[in-house]
Amino acid sequence: MAFGTLLAGNAVLLDTDIRHGGFRVRNRGGNNYAAPGARDNAVKTPVELSDTYGLWHRSWLQTPSVYDNSTHVMWMQAAELHVDMRLPEGVREMESASSLAALNSSQLRLLAAADGFAGKTSVTDSICTWSRRINFQGPLKGMDVGELKQTTEGLLETGLYANYNELWQHVDNEKPQERLLSDNHGRTIVILWTETQFALGRGWSGRIDHNRSLREHVDFALGRQDQAALARAFDQEFCFGQIEDGRGIVEHSTQPMRRGTSVFDATELFSGAASIEFSLVDFFGESTKVKFKSSRR
Repeated sequence: MAFGTLLAGNAVLLDTDIRHGGFRVRNRGGNNYAAPGARDNAVKTPVELSDTYGLWHRSWLQTPSVYDNSTHVMWMQAAELHVDMRLPEGVREMESASSLAALNSSQLRLLAAADGFAGKTSVTDSICTWSRRINFQGPLKGMDVGELKQTTEGLLETGLYANYNELWQHVDNEKPQERLLSDNHGRTIVILWTETQFALGRGWSGRIDHNRSLREHVDFALGRQDQAALARAFDQEFCFGQIEDGRGIVEHSTQPMRRGTSVFDATELFSGAASIEFSLVDFFGESTKVKFKSSRR
């Protein structure tokens, strides 16, 4: 999946010490660069959408100039929908904060470097297209299309319209259930789940058409000390977690202080209820329960 923003953490410029061993990668744009792994060991069988079902964790991202193995990236794939979340190193240190409003400017800027997106997935002849319905960073920067290859090290993704490689590890291949929901205010939720785990993306579909990215919105709001603008910018969430005792418990989130809290009643999901109640937390730490109804895809 196109990486969007290059995240903070232990990203390494390739003109230092990363150009060693590995293999040469040629993307559809014709650019070559070194990457870890062994593409020569790729399994020749075409990758189908069903091969991507389940939960994935990214080992590394490599572009012509950056190598990143510190950003925490998770991707869950169902029959049609996906949820992807990317947290820079250092976000976990914010879990003890009482709210996003309690974070300092540096922490908010780091959190604004996170990413997350959710929407439809299609695979044809090993070419995977992720069509985003909601996007944490806001505006899209071109098509998100990658070629998938099974290797001895994991699932290798090579960008077709962006110059990158990502290596993915299959954490769980159980096919999740999926729902697309919306509320009366124009917010969208994409949720995937199994009996024991879930992935959730909540956002505003209209933000994809905005001109400014989340990082730009946050920089502008911090410069003006505009808490209302910050609250609007962060009025979204991407999270992964476990389903325990009939509740969806957050483990990793773009709202890091949500760790360990309940975001929904899993019995509503399991029963196929037409509307699901979710617990939303705003920039100032205020919690509200909102009903989301099934939406067209």
